[in-house]
This record gives sequence, C-alpha cells and structure tokens, in this order.
Amino acid sequence: MKKIVVCLAFVSILAASCTKVLDSLTTFTFSRTTTFTIPASTGLGVPLNINTPDVVTNFESEFSTNNANTDRVEYIKLTSMNLEVTNPTGGNLDFLKSIQLSISADGLSDKIIASKSDVPDGLSLLDLDVEDEDLKPYIIKDTYKLKVEAVTDQIITQDYDLSTTSAFEVKANVL
Repeated sequence: MKKIVVCLAFVSILAASCTKVLDSLTTFTFSRTTTFTIPASTGLGVPLNINTPDVVTNFESEFSTNNANTDRVEYIKLTSMNLEVTNPTGGNLDFLKSIQLSISADGLSDKIIASKSDVPDGLSLLDLDVEDEDLKPYIIKDTYKLKVEAVTDQIITQDYDLSTTSAFEVKANVL
C-alpha cells in the first residue's frame, strides 16, 4: 500500500512538472511600437481623436519563431502598454489629462485596450492601465490601427510626438 501511495505522489509531481513545462513552451510574448502626434492646440477638456498609422503585425514570423501557428493560438492578450514623449526633447505629459487607446482592424469593431485617467504631472513615460481582452482576431490580421482619444488640461503650443510600446502574451496549444 505504501508503494502505491509513493507511486501516486511521484506521478502527481511528474504531471505537475510536465504541465508547467508545456505552459512555458506554449506561451510567448512579443512587442510592437506605434508613434503618433498630438498637435499643438488651443482647446482644453475636449477629446482629441487621433488615428495611428497601420501597425504591421508580422505575426507569422513571431509565431513560427515560437513554433506556433494561428490555428493553435488560444488567445493573445495585451500585458502592458506605455506611452512616452519622443519629441520635444525633455518634454513631459503634463498637458495630458486622460488618454484612451482602442484597437481596430479590417472587419472588426473597435475595442478599448488601454487607458489612463488623471495623468500625473512630471512624467515623460507613463504605464497605461490595460484591459483583459482576447485580441487574437486583431493581431492575426496583417495590420491593425490604434485609435487615440486624448483630453488635455493645458494648452500646448507645439506638436508632441508620442510612442506606445505594447507587450502581447500569446498562448498557443502545441499538441
């Protein structure tokens, strides 16, 4: 009886280890950067809508590098997104009251993916709050766009170039 209990314990440990190994082999991350400009303005508290250029997903090379294909992808989730001032040099996000980013792709409705309300002063790099959404239908397209809705609380006299860096987690089934 004691041998059976020991064998069952060993099998349980082995199964748990295999599950962890399989999970690590089937989950990977990749990132994309998008840039856009918030133009100089005179309006305050009014949402400003900006469309970014197309973001090429290049998912096929990302997936093949990680031995996955779209048929086996269970989900793709945004795990982090930050916003950074790239121009003017030394600029910060003090002018920004709130920001919301949505993803769009051909044939799919817009989906909010990240936002930040009450942006703190003094930052040139801001981590956004991300939504827990499956973005697979958007990312397996050839391209997607980000739609930015920004509300300012200061008049800005020059254009601000911003970039977003998005990290995505892909869970794929290799079996």
